Order: sequence, then C-alpha cells, then structure tokens
Amino acid sequence: MEHGMRLKSRKQKSIISTNSEVSPWFWLIAGPNGAGKSTWAELPPNRAMIGDIPILNPDHFIEPYTSLPVSPLTAGKHILQTINHLVDTQKSFAVETTLSGSHYLRLAHRLKASGWMMGVVFIGLKDENTCVTRVQERKESGGHDIPLEDILRRYQRSLNHIPILLEIADYMIVLDNSINYTHLLESTNAHMLTEKELPLWLSSVLTI
Repeated sequence: MEHGMRLKSRKQKSIISTNSEVSPWFWLIAGPNGAGKSTWAELPPNRAMIGDIPILNPDHFIEPYTSLPVSPLTAGKHILQTINHLVDTQKSFAVETTLSGSHYLRLAHRLKASGWMMGVVFIGLKDENTCVTRVQERKESGGHDIPLEDILRRYQRSLNHIPILLEIADYMIVLDNSINYTHLLESTNAHMLTEKELPLWLSSVLTI
C-alpha cells in the first residue's frame, strides 16, 4: 500500500476481457443519493473502463408503453429477475446503488465464492447537506425525488461499507464528486494508491 502518490487522470481502458474463458465481472457503482452515479456511468470514458455491460438502476425502469416510472417494488422485481438471468448465463453486469443495505454485499460475496471478479466505483460527497442539495436540484430539473429522511439515513451507511468493499474488490476506485469526480483512491489485489490528503468523509471510515 502506498500513500501520497498522485493519481493522474488517464485514458481509461476496459479491464474486462472479452475472452470467454475469463471470469465475469460484477460491478457496483455505489455512493449516497445525489453523488452522481448515473452521470458517471453515462460518460463514454467511464463506460469504456468497465466494458460494454448492462448497468442496472431501479430509477431507469419504466412501465411498457406508458413511459411512467414503476413502483420501487416493481422495479426491484425487474432488477432481481435481470440479475438472476445474468448470473445464470455468466454475463458481466453492474448495479447502481446507495449501498445503504446489505443485499448487494451478500450478492458480491456469493459471486466471488463462485469465481466472479468484483469491481467497485464508489462516488462520495462531503456531507449529507450536499446530498440533499443535489437531490433537490435534480428534482427541480425534472428528475426523481427522494424523501429527506432516506437521504440522511443512507449517507453514513453507504460510507461505512467502503472498508468491506476494499477487502473483496479485485479493483476499486473512490471518487469525490463534491466538485468534479476527484480521484482519491485506487485499489487492486496487489496494492492501493491514495491521495496524500483525503477528505474527512473518506478518511473517517478507513483504517489505512
């Protein structure tokens, strides 16, 4: 593990091999509400990094023929069915999540035990107030809203899962989108690189 090394921006290349003999990848694009997970996933260089794979997000599921958002329960069922199909067919995929619960962590452990590779992109924000502001701005621009109590409840729970992710991920990056997707940490099975000065929201949950 190395500290204080500047993480330079560079052209991203897919780390998912097209060789059918290589294990499939399960990616988590994680972070609190309003962190910019969907925006990150839509940028071509970032998509190139994880490969041309499905990215599942309950907010993106719509009712057929109506273009109306489905209920959270229905969206959850759609995602579960899709995940089961992708796992059964050994196809790489990603999930956008606040990771405030343990469902996707359990899935990650199960897939790792079955020989899958694990990748994580964690995007954080400096505090809960920034999350609330970002969600409000999204709502005013026509996006979906999230209850205030859910945003506040999920924030620290999401951050607390970072050490667990570092233990199980074959590749992981941590970004701070308080300003503009600043790279803070990059980890592989072999080593970890971090910025010399980490923001409090990240350093408070790390034990490095």
